[in-house]
Amino acid sequence: MKDAGGSDPDLILAQGAARGVAVEDFGLVWNTARLKFARSSWGRTGLEPFLTNDVPYTGTSSGRLSEDAVDVFLSTAAPDGPLRILELGAGSGIFAKLFLDCLRDRAPDVYARTTYLVTDGSESVLAAQALHGVLDAHRERIESRVLDGATDGVGEAEFDAIFGTYILDSLPFDLLAVKDRFVWRKEARSIVDEADVQAAEPLRAALREGVAERLRDWEWLAPRLGLQTRHVPIERDQLEFGESLPIDTGERTIPYVHCHGALACLDACRMALREGGVAIFSDYGHLEFLPRFQFLEFQAYGDSIAVGLNFSQFSAAAKNWSDAVLYEPVEEDGNLFTRVLQRRTSPNTALQELVERIYGAETYRAQNEPLERARELAKSRYFEAARANYREALAIQPRNWAIMDEVASVFLMMTEDYAAAIEMTDLGLAQNPVAPGLWRARGEALLALGRNAEARTALEHLKALVPSLPSTWRALAELEHSDGNHVAALNAIAMGLGFDKACEEQEELLQVQQRVLTAMAAREHQNLMARANQVRALDGLP
Repeated sequence: MKDAGGSDPDLILAQGAARGVAVEDFGLVWNTARLKFARSSWGRTGLEPFLTNDVPYTGTSSGRLSEDAVDVFLSTAAPDGPLRILELGAGSGIFAKLFLDCLRDRAPDVYARTTYLVTDGSESVLAAQALHGVLDAHRERIESRVLDGATDGVGEAEFDAIFGTYILDSLPFDLLAVKDRFVWRKEARSIVDEADVQAAEPLRAALREGVAERLRDWEWLAPRLGLQTRHVPIERDQLEFGESLPIDTGERTIPYVHCHGALACLDACRMALREGGVAIFSDYGHLEFLPRFQFLEFQAYGDSIAVGLNFSQFSAAAKNWSDAVLYEPVEEDGNLFTRVLQRRTSPNTALQELVERIYGAETYRAQNEPLERARELAKSRYFEAARANYREALAIQPRNWAIMDEVASVFLMMTEDYAAAIEMTDLGLAQNPVAPGLWRARGEALLALGRNAEARTALEHLKALVPSLPSTWRALAELEHSDGNHVAALNAIAMGLGFDKACEEQEELLQVQQRVLTAMAAREHQNLMARANQVRALDGLP
C-alpha cells in the first residue's frame, strides 16, 4: 500500500538489497561467479574440508550408512560372477573403507569377487586419499578415477551398485518460484560491496576472459561476494525435467529447489546399472514443499556451496521411468535421507521392506536414542550412567568412529580416564585413520600419562592431517610446554592464533601461553638466584 506521499514500501525495503557493484550480468544462479569460485575450491583442498569439518561428513561416513549399503548390496547382488561397484564423490574415502570392511567381514566370498571404483571430481581429493592410505587395506579390490558427476558419463549396464553420499547436492540446480502452472526462475549476479569496490572492474574483466589461472587470483574475494537476485517468468518445457514440477500448489506461490543436475545424475546411474542393480544416495534436503517465506537456498561449507535436495521432486521424476523403481521409507526422521534406485520394471517387495527397515524413522530413532541419552547424562555429569548408554550406542553402531571420538573426549576431559581414552581412540582410528579428533584425544591422553614420546608421534600425525586447525597447535603447545621447550611452545601458540580467524579458541591458546610464560619466568628466576648465590662458604676464616 502506498502512503500519501506516493512512496512504495516494497521499494523502500529493497533499497538495501540494491547496494553493491555488479561484476557480471544476471544469469543462472549456478553460473554466477560466487558459485564458480565455490566449485573451483575443490581442485586444491584435498581432504581438508572433511577433516576440519567444513563439510560435515560424519553423518554420511560414520559407518552406519556403509553397513546399510552392504545390506542392500547383498540382497540384490548376483549369486556368482564378478561384481562392480561405483562410488561417486568418494571424498574422504571413509564410506568406501567401512563398506569394504563390513563386506569382507560378513560375506568374504562376495568381497573376493567385488571391484570397487572410487571416483571424485577432484584429483587432489583422490591423491590425498592415497597419501593417507585410507583404502590401503583393500588395495586389491580398489580402482580409482577422476570423474565429475555433473559432466562425465558413468557407463551403461556396467555396475551392480552405485553409491553417492553427499554428492547430489553439489550438482547443478535452479531456484524457482511456482504457482500452479506458472513458473519463475531466480536469476542472480555477483556483487562486491563498498570495501572491495576497487576490485570490481578487474574481477569483471577476469570473469569475461574466463581463464582459470586469472580467476585463481581472485579466490580470496569469493567469500565476500554477494548475490543480487530477481525472478523472471519461464515456461516449464524450457527446464530440464520440467515435467517433475508440481502443477497444483493450491494457488500459493512456493519456493522450489529444482535439482535438475541431481535428476540427470540419477538418470545416468539408472542407465549405468545392470538389471537388478541398485543405486543408493544419501543426502540432506527437504521432503515437502517449503513454506512461502522460507527459501532454503545455499549451504555454505568452508569455501564450497551446496543446495538442499528437493526429495519430493525425485519421487515425481521417478514415476516417468519405466525400467527403474525408486524406493523410499514411508516415514523418515532426521535431516539425512536415503533413496534406493533399482534397475527393474516392477517393484521388489522384499527390497521395499528392507529400505523401510534400515532407512525408516523407527530405525533412526532406535539408533540415536541411546546416544542422545548418553549426551544428556554426560552434560549433567552422570558419567557412569552415560557410560552404559554409550555402550548401547556402540553396540548398535559398532563402526561409528564419530561416537568413539566423542566417548574418548568424555574420558579425557570429564573423567580423566586416560587409559580408557587411549583404548577408545585405537578402536576409532581402526575405523577412520584420518579422524583428527581421535588423533588429538590420543595425543592429549598420552601426554596426561607422561608418555610424551608417544604423544608427540600422535600429535605430529595430527599436524600432518590438519595443520590449519588452532586446536592442533594448542595440543602441540601443551606438549612442548611439558617437555620444557618453551620457545617451541610459544611458536605453536602463535601458529594457532594465526589460524584462529574466528577467535573461537583464542582464550584456550592464551591460557596455555600464560602457563608457558609463567614457567619461563620461574626458570629465569631460578637462574638469577643461582648466579647471585654461586659461592656457598661452609666455614669461616680462623
